[in-house]
Amino acid sequence: MFSFNMNGKFLGTLSLNITCPGQQLSFWGTTRELGAKDLCLAVPTTRIRTTFSQFLNENVTITCENVILEGCVSWYTIEGDYYLIGISIGKAHRSAWKSLLSEKSKVSLRAEVHHVSP
Repeated sequence: MFSFNMNGKFLGTLSLNITCPGQQLSFWGTTRELGAKDLCLAVPTTRIRTTFSQFLNENVTITCENVILEGCVSWYTIEGDYYLIGISIGKAHRSAWKSLLSEKSKVSLRAEVHHVSP
């Protein structure tokens, strides 16, 4: 389910596959925050066997279901056993990203609507 936080970002969970072609690395993560231009991804530290600092400003490919987007790693931090990774969505892919968020929020809202019978 998606909801808004005070910064106007979606709080929700999507499972995304991230590929770093320049580093020959691919991993799965779960979103923590979703915005119109960026996202925050949580990835267990056990899935990445190298220091993450070398991935800053690296171009990445983001895959969610059948949608493929391009982005760039803008920041990361470690919280417990997870990397929290900030990824900026490439300008050319932002409309597809917004469409994906819109479709996912409609699906989650439909699941939450309960019809009242008279």
